[in-house]
Amino acid sequence: MAPAGRDVRLMALLLTCVACSGDAGETEAGTDAPTSEPVALAYEADPEVILYPAQPMVVDVALALTRPGAVTIEHASDDGVRSGRIDDEADAPSASPWVRVRGLLPDAEHTLRITVVGDDGEALPERLVTLRTPPPLPGFVAAFEVEGEIVGAAPALRLFDLIELPTPARSSVFMVDREGRTRWHASAPVHATWAEGVAAGVSLRGDGTLSFVREGEFYVIDELGAVTSHVTPAQLDVPWLHHDVIELPSGRFLALAWVFRDVEYPDEGALRVAGDRLVEFDADGEVYWTWDSFDHLDPQRRRDGFELLIPGFDGGAPAQDWTHANGVIHDPRDDSVLVSMRHQDWILKIDRASGAIAWRLGMEGDLSLEPSGPEGEVRWFCHQHSPQWQPDGTLLVYDNGVGNPDIPDEEETSRAVGYAIDEEAMTARVAWVDDEPAFVSALGGDVERMPGGHLLVLDSLYFDGDIRPRLRELDAAGARRWALHLPPGRFAYRATAWARLVGEVSL
Repeated sequence: MAPAGRDVRLMALLLTCVACSGDAGETEAGTDAPTSEPVALAYEADPEVILYPAQPMVVDVALALTRPGAVTIEHASDDGVRSGRIDDEADAPSASPWVRVRGLLPDAEHTLRITVVGDDGEALPERLVTLRTPPPLPGFVAAFEVEGEIVGAAPALRLFDLIELPTPARSSVFMVDREGRTRWHASAPVHATWAEGVAAGVSLRGDGTLSFVREGEFYVIDELGAVTSHVTPAQLDVPWLHHDVIELPSGRFLALAWVFRDVEYPDEGALRVAGDRLVEFDADGEVYWTWDSFDHLDPQRRRDGFELLIPGFDGGAPAQDWTHANGVIHDPRDDSVLVSMRHQDWILKIDRASGAIAWRLGMEGDLSLEPSGPEGEVRWFCHQHSPQWQPDGTLLVYDNGVGNPDIPDEEETSRAVGYAIDEEAMTARVAWVDDEPAFVSALGGDVERMPGGHLLVLDSLYFDGDIRPRLRELDAAGARRWALHLPPGRFAYRATAWARLVGEVSL
């Protein structure tokens, strides 16, 4: 609904029109009343500008007109600023339109051009409105370093989380344009470690809101930063949410959660172990489905990373990091779920109806890896992130490439890679790999295919003299066309491409 202020103005306008209209019937003398002149299109009052200190990159402009008109608002000097009606009659001309303007630089002077055209084609003279946006939120960065150029019809906006290392004060989410200019930003204080403070799995929903997991809890926020849904681990009967959350076709959500058990090991006795649970829930916190790694995998299978400790989010002691799930996707074609488990070096396919594991992709898994390429490469991913099915049936993966027992540490490299999966023959082969010069990004990482065939890759932590994240856009052949370099001493976990700003709804 539009803000209440516009309703008061609309009611006053309607009462004025009724008082002035008179009867359309005959006069006492029996002659027809003279036909009233149509109301001229005009402003009832000066445009009203509404600022939002909690979201300084967004302003609203409320108009009061003598009769309905179509309104256009443009920035006088910044074509990256967007506007759109948000009132209840947004699809039709209105006498009291309410327009939201998005993508404004905080703490800056802006001039907006307002154009109004009546349904008869009558246009008001262009009107200029000058305003100053409120100061930026903590953690704001106005622009990032860009290399290359985004070409073609690829979505021009990039959404990503960002946090400082090693002791962050704020957790941020940014949306930037192809020139690296920030078009939307929100931040919140961090109370936990940097890894738990990340806005993990951040995604733009169809209604323009954002969903993510941060510090163990689930959030949906609107473009002004207001929380519209908040689900705690206690509501879901789990100790802590982490790493990823997705929205299912039903409108429910599927998230990863830590769970803890004591496990007996032959040479060490009982160890406290951290595994993973998948939890499907709605925006009110009602649980519909769960899947627990302890019920389906062997905790005796220990690989690189098991020695790391997960805090005791259930109130107990720290626990060995056994599975470390870090990504989940849903395939509506067969209602299956893919889960990436970093410390098992596996991607699991799970049948949601039965909970059974259809296959385990990776070293010592259920699918054999066939040689590929001119040199007959046979190289599985290791400590991977971000699986994503492609329309042609290949599976994109961000292969961190670390912790591989078959490769010396000094030869480890990270890459975005695509695997062709044959579920009938139970085979896999490398079908595509990016051609970035050798580098290592040991943590995080993301890859997704964009409309038009290009790929967006996030290297969460790479070294170029400094430790920092970067985004890369690759063409279909795997060559880099564009890059966004984020500041040193930062970490980003997820990056996605969008054609619409936060707050804009999908059509």
